[in-house]
Amino acid sequence: MRKISAKEFKQSIKIDPAWAAGLTEPVEITDYCDMEGSKITHLSPLLHFSKRNHKGYAATFDGCNQLKVAEGRFAGWVDFSRSGVEKIGDLKISTPDKEGYAASFCECNALNTAEGTFPGYMDFSHSGIKRIGNLNITASEDGFAADFYGCKTLEIAEGTFPGHVDFENSGIKIVGKLVITAPNNDGIKANFLGCDIRLPIEFLGSEYEMDDSTLQNILERIAAGNAMKATPDLEI
Repeated sequence: MRKISAKEFKQSIKIDPAWAAGLTEPVEITDYCDMEGSKITHLSPLLHFSKRNHKGYAATFDGCNQLKVAEGRFAGWVDFSRSGVEKIGDLKISTPDKEGYAASFCECNALNTAEGTFPGYMDFSHSGIKRIGNLNITASEDGFAADFYGCKTLEIAEGTFPGHVDFENSGIKIVGKLVITAPNNDGIKANFLGCDIRLPIEFLGSEYEMDDSTLQNILERIAAGNAMKATPDLEI
């Protein structure tokens, strides 16, 4: 496998922002790669970012507005925050950072679907996520799995998660097929604060956070429904 330094990778991208699109064989980047704000347009599954810095980070593409597909091989946490990423492609992360975080797509407004397999916590906060697809996550050491905070275009809470999921201040209105197998270290499985949502009764326990007014409205609807069921039919 051809090996190059992060500096050489940056130089190649500076000359040709689409350099990685033409790769025909694997290329290994041998140290942590900071591409924040660069004009890079393409990554590739043939790119192997094999080293981590002292925090366990492999690379950052924060603010790379012309990068459309997240792909490649990374030995640690990778940051796509505030980039132009529209799709999570052939993206493989072998190990999360030292806190158990795998990747960030925070403020990726063009990204519509949360999907992929990741070895740690995933940050999709304030992004354009509209749908949770086939998403497989390993929770961080403190029990956090995914963050959809402020995702205003996400309306259905769904998916299977091994830890806490944050839906606070998102557009969540209903719960679909949502399974959370374990809480975080504080005993919380999900956060629905700031959501105008109708939750099923199984999500009303103390392990689910929501506004008091939301809980009260749900309890009142349940009570009203039970009262109607208990009232015998009137004979005319």
